Amino acid sequence: MDSRDIIASVKKYPVLYDLCSQRTLARRDAWKEVAAELNADVASVQRKWKNLRDSYVKYLSNASMAFRLDAEMKFLNPYLQIAKLPNVSANSNKSRNFRNRRKQVEEADSDDDENTSLKSRKRKVKTPNYNESDSGSESSEFGNESDSSTNTIGDDVDHLKLNQSVIMNSAIVDEKFVDFANRVKKLSQNNILTILSQISQIIVEKEESTRGHSKDIKIKLK
Repeated sequence: MDSRDIIASVKKYPVLYDLCSQRTLARRDAWKEVAAELNADVASVQRKWKNLRDSYVKYLSNASMAFRLDAEMKFLNPYLQIAKLPNVSANSNKSRNFRNRRKQVEEADSDDDENTSLKSRKRKVKTPNYNESDSGSESSEFGNESDSSTNTIGDDVDHLKLNQSVIMNSAIVDEKFVDFANRVKKLSQNNILTILSQISQIIVEKEESTRGHSKDIKIKLK
């Protein structure tokens, strides 16, 4: 499989590289579509993509490194800003939670290919620390870091808080709310109405709080 072909195919499916997406079924279908496009099995495509992504992450964090596919991988930058978890130590609770969520995604992805051997699945489920090196295949071109997903909307928000600059990216905000909307639509009518009511109430409260804060600032300035 050519690396550029893999990148082009994966790029069509944001669910495969959006760290905050928890659309597990959509991810599985997307991997199958990519594998079909490349005429390869899902497990092989996942390994190739993981190596490509991890190598790009290492390249971004090390100015002395060169990466021949830099231009092709730049579309990942907004998502990697979240994935790199700035200012979070390797032993912190958030870092451990991040690795746990990453492991859950790898476990889910490992079930995508029914022909994947038990040995291969165990290898994919294993979750190294962020800075650990990986002795996997194609080490001359690829590095190591793995995919991730969150389990709840609360986790999504906590994760985004780790890099507030991401929230200023309107495309990221739009995509997250589209994802939330798709998940809400799958619930019962009563649950949907409850969620919409709660969201409306939260927005009104935050708007009032913002207006009140602005008034306080104006009074102090006077």
